[in-house]
Amino acid sequence: PITITRPATICGHTETGVANWDDFTHRVLGAFLKTNSAPAELFDPQQEKQQLQKLNWIPVNTCSAGVIAMAREIASTNGQVANLSNTQGFISWRHILRAINRKCDVEIKQLPYAEWKKNLRDGPLKPLEPFFASNRFPMMGGWYKTDVFSKLGEKYPECRCPAISSDLVALVVSKHLKSLSSSSSDQ
Repeated sequence: PITITRPATICGHTETGVANWDDFTHRVLGAFLKTNSAPAELFDPQQEKQQLQKLNWIPVNTCSAGVIAMAREIASTNGQVANLSNTQGFISWRHILRAINRKCDVEIKQLPYAEWKKNLRDGPLKPLEPFFASNRFPMMGGWYKTDVFSKLGEKYPECRCPAISSDLVALVVSKHLKSLSSSSSDQ
């Protein structure tokens, strides 16, 4: 029996804040933190309304619980494609950046996209440079309409996906900033 499980963008753990800072979205977020800047268009409330400027973040612990639950339910999911997405809604870059500015003692400045992009040549986005070739910030995210977590959450409470709050964003970012400061002090 085969079931394809496609998680949305995986973010940090809801309790520890531990995240994979080598994936695309977290590298972008890391670049914002390293340069203390982000493209101004991401702060724009009008841009926030665009669905593709929103992220379907799912906490790693909820995602892993969903994969395990899918494996337990293999007989009923055989041959299906399961999109594991956050059924509580999406989070915009604007919301993420505002949470960082308010809760993490970090000020992310707004820069025109072309100016922001110049700061990245040697930073964490270097391997992803082809994605930033255009004159606008790349559209991220996408819409996964699914009820996999709704169904799994009825039987497995650990699969109930939380809304991504500014507190979770702050936890993930703070954990990352602590790891950066401890690794730089070790050198």
